[in-house]
Amino acid sequence: MSVISILSVIQTLQALLPGSQWMPSNRLELGVISTNYAFIQAKSEGKNPVDFASHIVLKLRTDIESTNLFSLVEISNTGPFINLNFTSEGWSTLFQNLATPQVISDPTRAVLLEYVSPNVAKPLHVGHMRNADIGESLFRVLTLKYPNIMSDNHWGDWGVQFGILLWAWAQFLQAGELEVVVNETLETISMQTYQTQPIDTLVKLYVWGNQQKTNIADFDEVVRQEFILLEQKDATRLALWQQFVEVSKKEIAADLALLNVTPHTIEQGESFYEDDMQKIREFCDTHTIWKKEGNARYFDFQELNEQWTTASDSIKKVLKKLTGGEESGSTSDSKMGRGYLISTQGYTTYLFRDVATRWQWARDHKRDLVITLTDHSQSHNFDQTFVIIAYLISLPEFQTFVGKDVIDRLTFEHLIHLPYGYLTLPEGKMSTRKGNFLTAHDLINKIISAAEKTLLEKNPEADTFPEFPLLAQKVAIAALKWFDLSRDCIHDLVLDIPKILQFEGNTGVYQLYTLARLRSIVAKNSSNAQSESTSIYSNINPSLLNSEEILILKKMALMPIILESVVSQYKPHFICNQLYEVSSAVNSWYSQFNVSQETNSDRKNTLLAFCGLTAHFLHSHLELLAIDPVESM
Repeated sequence: MSVISILSVIQTLQALLPGSQWMPSNRLELGVISTNYAFIQAKSEGKNPVDFASHIVLKLRTDIESTNLFSLVEISNTGPFINLNFTSEGWSTLFQNLATPQVISDPTRAVLLEYVSPNVAKPLHVGHMRNADIGESLFRVLTLKYPNIMSDNHWGDWGVQFGILLWAWAQFLQAGELEVVVNETLETISMQTYQTQPIDTLVKLYVWGNQQKTNIADFDEVVRQEFILLEQKDATRLALWQQFVEVSKKEIAADLALLNVTPHTIEQGESFYEDDMQKIREFCDTHTIWKKEGNARYFDFQELNEQWTTASDSIKKVLKKLTGGEESGSTSDSKMGRGYLISTQGYTTYLFRDVATRWQWARDHKRDLVITLTDHSQSHNFDQTFVIIAYLISLPEFQTFVGKDVIDRLTFEHLIHLPYGYLTLPEGKMSTRKGNFLTAHDLINKIISAAEKTLLEKNPEADTFPEFPLLAQKVAIAALKWFDLSRDCIHDLVLDIPKILQFEGNTGVYQLYTLARLRSIVAKNSSNAQSESTSIYSNINPSLLNSEEILILKKMALMPIILESVVSQYKPHFICNQLYEVSSAVNSWYSQFNVSQETNSDRKNTLLAFCGLTAHFLHSHLELLAIDPVESM
């Protein structure tokens, strides 16, 4: 075997020892990975775990001799735990791909990840920014696993809010300019502000429209009629809506680029699914699939819970939540046992659009695993969505309607919702409707300004360098993304700007600083322009590395296992945890050893290559978090 990875080693070990589970060792000085297989098996067979482990180690040593791992790994036991380490020859071949992100590829699965999902006529807010951070990192990791992956930026471009905006626009045109209270400040919007700052003007116009609700007696009906006319493709309103869509996409694209978001494969807004919604509506009416109540159309989850006897246990568990059973959480909705696809006012709902969306993805894009990322307030909506889809595909008439291939792709287990917590400032939660909001662009600029100040405190002459503005921007984005991604995304976060810009501790700045420090070592000590390119890894002689340097290599070697966990659990903070382990070990080593003062030329060359390898590792894995590395700080 010319090149190995920890994953290929684990696959070989599992083939030699079926049923064994190999995990990162809790004591890296004893082994890189370990298994408690002997303890579990000995217990089931009534044997002594330590003796049993010794027996298995002897067998594995013999078995390994017949594989291409022979001479690359060594097996030992400490108590009942079986440990694996790499030999010097093993480390030498591991260097060839140690710095490159790796997972076990699955080209057979067709995946779609939906993330960001901004709203037309509204700026990217901090919630969308968090969605972009988490989603982009997951997309980059999942792309390693699933080459056949698509991403969708599912624009919020439909719904009654456009009735409010269209009505407000008519008042705006008539008045010429309007005054609106935003963030407790009175502001004036005009056609001139719209020409120069379209989204900023539109969102303030939307706020103004909402603020008129108490002044207009029949406000709800007025805006309802505006949206109905839009749904009916009224030419004037449709042209205006399309204008709002175009200016929104153009402006928000710049913010997403600043956040290093990869251009999405498709960008199908909610309006895209109107035709499919009509087809589902006709089908459900014709076959009496849903319940009717005036204008409303809904599914009764209580009835499904009682009568749907063939539902799987996982579906029954969600049905129990939807009908107020265990794990339902608290709610003030008296109709929580119903899923409305059409409201009592005759509006199609988000729920209806989400059902139609997944049908289209399965039918036209042939996706068999669909992952949607939103904040946790939408968990109830997606529980409803997935149960309704599961019920529909269980019906023979629906199976005939959509076809077997689509049915197979729409199974309950293939539909995943990933919820995340809110990101707020110390001032509290924002609300666009109430005129209390902070755009992602404003927040990023605020952090960039703070980053400039922090960098100048470190080096008062930094702002004289041409690259200073770009450096400050990269530091700010790294700090923000690391704060966002280094914690389990399910939790709410309160952003502390001074804290996230610290050069020490578990911060994005610390990661950039560690990388810059390693690159500086290589640059200052290399006479032949050594860098972290793979061509220098052959210069590493593992036998010349001390225990702390080997420990750093072990932490890096474990990253493929971590990435597999990210793929299976959708938790980007696992990457941050491991990168912090590596960076902390690097800085601990740096405080004790000086490469410049190394007198043994062979060891010095090994250390320079080691620093280059570690820098490459940090660089490539920071990119999985959509963090741009820097050359120096």
